[in-house]
Amino acid sequence: GAQQTGATPSAVVSLQPLATAAQPTSAPTVQPPPQPTTAPTATANPRQLEIDLRVVDRAWVEATVDGQVALSQVLEPGTNRRLIGQQSVNLVIGNGAGVEVTANGQRLGLLGGAGQIVERRFTR
Repeated sequence: GAQQTGATPSAVVSLQPLATAAQPTSAPTVQPPPQPTTAPTATANPRQLEIDLRVVDRAWVEATVDGQVALSQVLEPGTNRRLIGQQSVNLVIGNGAGVEVTANGQRLGLLGGAGQIVERRFTR
């Protein structure tokens, strides 16, 4: 009868690895889906151009966003404008010392001197 009792423990041991092996294979399949959903939100900002204008002195500003004129007017001090483009933003400022520019969170400051016409093109 010693042989039979020796055979049953080995059968139980061989069953356990199967059960533990099944769990790890199901766990990784749950983890990958959240990654693709978080990736687009992280890369959404760099995919577009975000240009912030802060008018410090009266200036004429023309902004062409993705080939279409989005702004063409004289802006008074204290005015804030945000331009969002998918491909390009072209700025023409009639008073270089009148507008502080921030592009995609990077502060560029004033683009020129007083009364100086400044043209600046931003592309993605």
